[in-house]
Amino acid sequence: LHVVKGGYGEMEPLLRYFPDVDVCKTYKDWFTCSEEGVFPNGTAQFSDAYVLEVSSPTEALVSIVQRGKRGAEQGYCYKDVAMTVVQVVKEGFEHVGSVVGGVGKITSCEVELKESGTYMVFPVSILNLDEDTSFTLTTWSSKKIAVRRQGMKDLHLLTTALHCMFMSHPLRKVDEPFENTKFVRISGERGYWYFATNVTKKTFRVQLDCSKSTGLVSNRGLKTDDAIPPGGSMVLMMLTADGLGHLKLTEKRNCELNDVEPYHTPALPETAHLHVVKGGYGEMEPLLRYFPDVDVCKTYKDWFTCSEEGVFPNGTAQF
Repeated sequence: LHVVKGGYGEMEPLLRYFPDVDVCKTYKDWFTCSEEGVFPNGTAQFSDAYVLEVSSPTEALVSIVQRGKRGAEQGYCYKDVAMTVVQVVKEGFEHVGSVVGGVGKITSCEVELKESGTYMVFPVSILNLDEDTSFTLTTWSSKKIAVRRQGMKDLHLLTTALHCMFMSHPLRKVDEPFENTKFVRISGERGYWYFATNVTKKTFRVQLDCSKSTGLVSNRGLKTDDAIPPGGSMVLMMLTADGLGHLKLTEKRNCELNDVEPYHTPALPETAHLHVVKGGYGEMEPLLRYFPDVDVCKTYKDWFTCSEEGVFPNGTAQF
């Protein structure tokens, strides 16, 4: 087609006849930088983090660009994604911007990086059940910034970033059922996230029932019952559109403070993290309670260790 130079509106005739056109964003005199990434297969999976090194204050657009549909296998669809952008400060993280429930090839977050220094981006895919999903994290900025991918080995970084997102997101709704407790809901384009935090000396029990909702699926089921230990915080439920009908959220909840042992019904997915404080083994207990397959490696100060492999043969009472 004969395409007239100009704005996006003059591209409409082209878009009507080519359903899989990729529209590439450009910003005059801006800089761009990209890094590849993958959302692992599973429920609510987190990719690696991305570090932004900023030498001077700048406006920026941070985008997650999923693989296009052209040439893709039948049934390929874009995943629901979210991301949070934080500034690394002496005390930990400060929330800069976030998006929840983005859908489509490109999910973007506009941010102002007001100071030079280090920032981090944490992307997440919701209900990515079929296969690993590749994407490109791309930044556009008015000043040059450096972007690098960082393996997500430190659970504390991830849980702290999620905590920042829930407590600072502009579309959050925060209730305080009791003093020093919070129940947070974030509304996204295609779903809802629920989060709770407990800064009391008791166990904070939250029963959440969204079973009357329509058009939504959950990473844990539509009815949950969680007893959160003192000092803990967690993602209670992630709801996303099922693509089959109109979205309607119906929510009921009950909150209590008591002295029961922490528990979770249904069991937590492996990525439903508690906020774990850095420190000694005692402060790791919240992590160990919710990750049943963690290997705890014993160490003994000033002791020596030696190992040999062995096999128990198949059979009854074999030596």
